[in-house]
Amino acid sequence: MRPHHRRRFALTMTTVLLGGIAGAACAAEQGPSIERHLQAMPVSGNSVSAALRALQADEQVRAHALTRSVLSLRLELMPEALPGAPSNTLGAERCPTISRRGQPAAPECRPQACRLSDFEVSLRIDLLLPEWDAPASASAEERALWTSVRDRLDAHEQRHREHAEAAATRLHTQLAERRGRVEPIDCLRLRSQLEGLRQREVQNLRLRDRVFDESGAEAMKLRPRPR
Repeated sequence: MRPHHRRRFALTMTTVLLGGIAGAACAAEQGPSIERHLQAMPVSGNSVSAALRALQADEQVRAHALTRSVLSLRLELMPEALPGAPSNTLGAERCPTISRRGQPAAPECRPQACRLSDFEVSLRIDLLLPEWDAPASASAEERALWTSVRDRLDAHEQRHREHAEAAATRLHTQLAERRGRVEPIDCLRLRSQLEGLRQREVQNLRLRDRVFDESGAEAMKLRPRPR
């Protein structure tokens, strides 16, 4: 945002959701951790049309960034000796396995496999909703018009939030299916593969949001909401 367009955002609500019951055995069993942060975005103008022009001129709105989401991933990986590996495989016998979980890997461990022992999917959603600082002279009709526009914006941004939460849930489901599985690759490659799942969900989310924005461009049109 350009310096002369910078606004002060007032934090009005923060919600933290956990996909499970507090105190569950591990993060992987709880579901994705979701934080929602709602902020008021003050806009000014002598009329609703003036307020909307100011809103539409803002870089964040032009970039469709009233809703911003960050999808994060924490992984716990354990090197494993490949099941059935010959006993004379150098270093294999020194790698911790599922039967010896909890033991640290020895420096000479040469694992042929890796296991995802735990993970956590986190999603942070920041929502900016505009608040018109209506002048005292604003008519009841103008105020009702603003309420209609803001309601449409809220409904539009709700879909973006749903897209992000669905992406977090899909990522969590994919990782849950692989948790505890011994995979025949080293931990560096497994980490890269699992991070690739996160990146794919992020890319798909951005594409889904872009298509939705192109089809939902009427959110800020000056018309009353149909009853």
